Amino acid sequence: MSARLEKDARPLAAKLARLAGLAFGRAYMDTQIVLAQQVLSIIDEVSMPAAHDPDVRSLLADMRDTVAGHLALARRIRAQLG
Repeated sequence: MSARLEKDARPLAAKLARLAGLAFGRAYMDTQIVLAQQVLSIIDEVSMPAAHDPDVRSLLADMRDTVAGHLALARRIRAQLG
């Protein structure tokens, strides 16, 4: 899963390297939104269904809450950037 995220992040990083100023800020926040959505998808569709240990499920739930909070913040910041 982390390999998938890393592979998906490469072109996004290349795009960011070419930008500056407000364009960079907007693209960076767009990237954060995309990656957070991907992580939530992996947690919901792969990790949680495969997790049977209650401690692992609890850890995944906490992780999901953290990523969801990050996603909400990224969306608010992106909206402020126009």
